[in-house]
Amino acid sequence: MTTPTPLPSQPGPFLQSMNRILHTQPFSFLFYGVFWSFILIVASPVAGLVLILLTSLQCVRYVILLPFGTACGRRIRPRGLDGEYAVVVTGCDSGFGCDLALELSRRGFVVFAGCLSSHAMGQFEGSDKIFALKMDVTNQNEVSEASGAVRKWINGASPACPRVFHALVNNAGVGTGGLVDWVEMKDYRRDMEGACYVHTCIWYHSDTFENISDFYP
Repeated sequence: MTTPTPLPSQPGPFLQSMNRILHTQPFSFLFYGVFWSFILIVASPVAGLVLILLTSLQCVRYVILLPFGTACGRRIRPRGLDGEYAVVVTGCDSGFGCDLALELSRRGFVVFAGCLSSHAMGQFEGSDKIFALKMDVTNQNEVSEASGAVRKWINGASPACPRVFHALVNNAGVGTGGLVDWVEMKDYRRDMEGACYVHTCIWYHSDTFENISDFYP
């Protein structure tokens, strides 16, 4: 026998009376004016001062850390290091994913660029640092094949040149434009699968990405 869920407590007669009063003229617009006057005259300047203080502290921190090369945080620069560092980027057909894949390869990373369409994979031909993979992140088989390619690359390392899986960028997503009542339900489902469930698909469908910690040194 299950225990019934208790009902939420009521606000009480006092608060209910106050609510009725504040929604009755002239108290309604008087309260509205007082509330927003407080926000604009008192709270906003205080928030502005706090923001100035935080910005000043950040500037001081930046100046102090600048000589040590850590002002912008710890960065991995593959060029000049022993070994190869790989990054998997999903959604490289166009836009941010494509630009990121090209920029990472320019900086010396090995990039596994996941593409939804075979046509988009052709844009990475000729690059010795980018391996284009056919990968629909909502398709279990394609994610498993992509993770297998990454695993094979890592296992092919030599003692003199180790290979490290450095990062996974879950960028894949899809969006359908149009008025709400004009877009079909199948398009909504596709958008949700491609955008909201992409992380779950990557981690759940593949042993490689599920055990992502195995790739880190």
